[in-house]
Amino acid sequence: MSETKEMKSDMPKDWLEGLKENFSGELSSGFVVFLLALPLSLGIAQASGLPPIMGVVSAIIGGVLLTFFTGCKLAIKGPAAGLIVIVAGAVAEFGGGVEGWKMAAGAMVVAGIVQIIFGVTKLGKYVDFFPLSAIHGMLAAIGLIIIAKQIPVMLNDDPALSKGEGPFELFYDIPEFIANLDPRAAAIGVVSLLISYLFSIG
Repeated sequence: MSETKEMKSDMPKDWLEGLKENFSGELSSGFVVFLLALPLSLGIAQASGLPPIMGVVSAIIGGVLLTFFTGCKLAIKGPAAGLIVIVAGAVAEFGGGVEGWKMAAGAMVVAGIVQIIFGVTKLGKYVDFFPLSAIHGMLAAIGLIIIAKQIPVMLNDDPALSKGEGPFELFYDIPEFIANLDPRAAAIGVVSLLISYLFSIG
């Protein structure tokens, strides 16, 4: 019983009381999340075929609006790369460009409404029908697509070299990207990758 009381006392308070109690900690942690989420939001939106600013708008809506509907006291809402392939495919199917991403945005609104209905009617449990191998395969494919798209960016190649190319074409053209790289930008990119890798294994 005493342990339960101690756990309850350690829980953060809600609303204005919680804001006053943990303001300094929330301010610093929020700033760190902002530094991570801003470039991630821009990158995911661009990789999906949408204007980069749409990633920022989505992150703001997800971070501010959804906070009032979640049942979790401690949570971080932010962009996720898991649907890049689907969104980019939808934009392409709708014709690409401004018209393509606007039509895809409309489809996303409908998908969001369906998700809300599933949540209200407690149908989320049926997600277990989808095998984990399919989900892992999708995530692995997303990772490869991101790598393929970022190689010419890291090497600071002329955007015309990779414009309109798919993942397989991008991997096939890696020798051409290397032959046309910007030495200074490529050095910065390689060093940044090494630092990230060393941090991940350290």
